[in-house]
Amino acid sequence: MDRSREVVLDDLPIINKAMMMEKFDRFVTDPRLKLADLQTHVRQITRDEYYLGEYRVFTTSGSSGQKGVFVSNRREWSTALAGYFRCAVCKFVVCFLFPLIIDYQPASGKIARSHLQFRGIDSMTGPMLSKIPGKPE
Repeated sequence: MDRSREVVLDDLPIINKAMMMEKFDRFVTDPRLKLADLQTHVRQITRDEYYLGEYRVFTTSGSSGQKGVFVSNRREWSTALAGYFRCAVCKFVVCFLFPLIIDYQPASGKIARSHLQFRGIDSMTGPMLSKIPGKPE
């Protein structure tokens, strides 16, 4: 691959996890990261320890027959966690709080059955709701 020019995504080959793990040491951009060393780190970790003091290392379960090893620096890990928390907060608000607000009937002080259905969370726009067919407005 010619690294003297900008890389276009379409120019990159399609790979799978097995291919990536086989050539892991060539894929990483920090030459200090070696697959064997990372696997040893994961096996020996006793607390919430960063590899080389700066990388979070985690693995997949290996249920496909191939265990994947993934590495993130502190900034990348913080970004991933922010995404997870955003999703968790949206789901909590939509699944637990939002239906209570929508269905609260101040006149009777009761909570009616929800007429909205939670369909998931869009990463860009947040909660996706739809009216349950056949329910009154």
